Amino acid sequence: MSSQIEKLCNAGDNISQAITSLTPVMDPYGIPQVVKVLDSISEEVPEASPLYFFSLKLLLNKDK
Repeated sequence: MSSQIEKLCNAGDNISQAITSLTPVMDPYGIPQVVKVLDSISEEVPEASPLYFFSLKLLLNKDK
């Protein structure tokens, strides 16, 4: 599980790197962009895994 969390954190780093290539019109912190990243690492974090659902719950909680 810690390996999956580390990979998820690395994906977050990849998001920040990808932000520099986004156009100003796009919201770099939007839910669709984060879900695309989660889907792109589906081998490390399968969509049916508890970690994937936990990540989606965090996205829906505006305080997080």
